Amino acid sequence: MARAARQRRENELPYIPFGPFQIRFPFIHYKIESVEFIQGLILGVTALAAVPYLEQYLGLPYELAWSCVIIETMLYILHSLLIILAGVAGFLLY
Repeated sequence: MARAARQRRENELPYIPFGPFQIRFPFIHYKIESVEFIQGLILGVTALAAVPYLEQYLGLPYELAWSCVIIETMLYILHSLLIILAGVAGFLLY
């Protein structure tokens, strides 16, 4: 039975085993989809468009405004990571 658990399904992408998890890196284990690329571009462009407004209306220096935008973007992405981690924790505790 252990051998059957280790066999890779024929339609499964390659991965690096990490305990009960499967780690996959972009460009190595799977191809980047154009939709994902466009979504990332939109997220980056709209977030970085706030830098001039932070400088002009709040009087922040460029470096501080840029740092605020980077932190905001990380927090924007954080909710999806927390949902994934909660699912993994629920899986491990079940």
